[in-house]
Amino acid sequence: MEKNPYDVLGISKDASADEIKRAYRKLSKKYHPDLNHEAGAEEKFKEVNDAYEILSDPQKKARLELKALAVLVKALVAALKVVSVVLTIFSVHSLVAVVLVVHAQLRVKDVICNMK
Repeated sequence: MEKNPYDVLGISKDASADEIKRAYRKLSKKYHPDLNHEAGAEEKFKEVNDAYEILSDPQKKARLELKALAVLVKALVAALKVVSVVLTIFSVHSLVAVVLVVHAQLRVKDVICNMK
């Protein structure tokens, strides 16, 4: 799964261009392969560069935000489908309950009529 560029750079989604650049510079220096020989530093350096490439380009950033919005819309549609199913089940149960109550009332009426 692709990592969220905002999380990679450790910034909020409403970060300014300057904040994005500052975070990128700080992390790229921290994880630069020539300066950091720890395991995983080169991979982290690549992630930081990829994140900055996306967030520093207005078109790529807009595409990222559209993808996030599409995921949210899909989740909302799925939730609405669940709500629809639940409401349908309750509606059917309510209808059955009404039929049973009416049936019970008719039976009580028949019993009372037969007692006379």
